[in-house]
This record gives sequence, C-alpha cells and structure tokens, in this order.
Amino acid sequence: MSDSGLVADGAEVCNLFNSFFSSVGEVLAGTISQKYHTDTSKIFMYGSGSSHDTTLNYLKPCSMDEVNKIIDDLDANTSTGLDGISTKAIKCLKNLIIGNLVNSINKCFELGIFPDSLKIAKVNPIHKTDPSNYRPISVLPVISKIFEKLLYHRLNNFLTEKKVLIDEQYGFRPKSSTLTAAVDLITKIKTNIDQKNIGLGIFIDLKKAFDTVSHQKLLLKLKNICIIDTALNIFESYLRNRR
Repeated sequence: MSDSGLVADGAEVCNLFNSFFSSVGEVLAGTISQKYHTDTSKIFMYGSGSSHDTTLNYLKPCSMDEVNKIIDDLDANTSTGLDGISTKAIKCLKNLIIGNLVNSINKCFELGIFPDSLKIAKVNPIHKTDPSNYRPISVLPVISKIFEKLLYHRLNNFLTEKKVLIDEQYGFRPKSSTLTAAVDLITKIKTNIDQKNIGLGIFIDLKKAFDTVSHQKLLLKLKNICIIDTALNIFESYLRNRR
C-alpha cells in the first residue's frame, strides 16, 4: 500500500518495500528528541578500565585452515544471495577456490576495504502483525558471511584481550547466550531473596535498535578503544554503501 492506495504491480511493490526498509532507521532516529541524544564524549566513559596500550591498526591475515573451518561450519541449507552462489556450491568447490579466496580477503585486510559487491543483500519482507508491519530478512552472499566471520574473530579477540566488554554482556560472545543470561538473572534474584534484600529489574526493548545505531558514533567508539588505521578503515568500509 502506498499513499495513493493499493499497489498490485510487482516491481512497484518491490520499490516501495526497498524505499521503506532503506529509510526506516533514519526516519525513526529523526523522531527521537534531542534531549535523549547521548553526548558523544560520554560514549567513551564505558570500558575505561581496559588497557589502552594495545592498538589494532591492522587485521591479522587469515590462513587456509581458518577459512576452511569457517566454510565447513556453514549451514548448507541457507538461502542463496543475490550473486546466485549457494553455500552447497562453496562447500563442493572449496578445494578449488580456497587459495584465491584467502588471497583476496587478505588483500582487503591489507587495504582496509570491504568489497561493495559483498554488501548487496537480497531482502525478503516477512509479515508480522498488521499490514504495515513487515520484517526484512536480508540474505547476503556466502562469501560475505565468510568475510564477516573473519572480521568477527579478530574484533572479538581484540576486545577480549583489552577487557572492553563487561561480563554481563551475553550477546554474540563465546560460551554465552540468552540461557546463561537467564541463569545469572535467576541466581541473583534467589540470592536477594535469601538475603532478604529487595531486587529491582529494568527491562528495555529498543525499537529498531539495529537500524537506528549511529555509524559515526560506533566508529568513534572503535577508535577510542584503539582500533585505528586500516583496521578502522575496513569497519568503516563495511558499514558504508550497503544496499
């Protein structure tokens, strides 16, 4: 549905979805009152107990063994991206392509570039509740997923070494999940009850949190924890020009 009424033409429907999904984060962020905007200087207050004598100015080159394991761990039944290359094809042709793949990724690490061709997603709108509520499911090229895994491992290792992340951050960390978060919460509640203390829990659900993150502030945060030079450039490149 558009401002002019119902739309039945397939191409126009796709264009409307594309326009909505690509702008929803910016539009929603624009509705947030300025009084709730975080002072940029304050985002550097957290994680200040970490060691700042270690910097990440380049990304360690990946090896054939590392990429080989990532490919082996990929789910062969995942959807195919816009490039038409399936996970099954990557797995079957692994021994033929892995050398060139490793060389290409390492060159990107060296230059601080995440290729634009790997940032083009095929988006499937999934209906949630009312007619105006759709969730976009983005399917990226398989090579992009391999590249992302390599970036994640290097960033996570650096953050762990510098002790930037607090113990209570459960998402996207090894040996941590919503289950461990629930166990810790229940344990703290039980401890308070046993000690006859009052326990208080605050639960916050941020609407479109991923879409409304300020890339500028995110990159400033990375720079503040000493991710610099080509290492910072590749994360900036990763966020830029996504389609």
